[in-house]
Amino acid sequence: MTTRGGKSRSHLHQRRAQIRVYTSRGDLTAREVILASGAYTTEATPALQKKIIPIGSYIIATEILPADLARELSPATV
Repeated sequence: MTTRGGKSRSHLHQRRAQIRVYTSRGDLTAREVILASGAYTTEATPALQKKIIPIGSYIIATEILPADLARELSPATV
């Protein structure tokens, strides 16, 4: 398997068993493509734009938490 990272793509086109990937550094043809878009997709993958949505995660407390419990629940922010 060959990986090609660090490229922004403008769009994909599938024809039979091949996928054509149009990128900022040239075009590629592949049998399989892994899309690693994070939580936000772009117009390069319109079929996924309405299927993958970011969802925030929040912790809510009704009173001040003890520091050790706050660190346990959210170690990066305390």
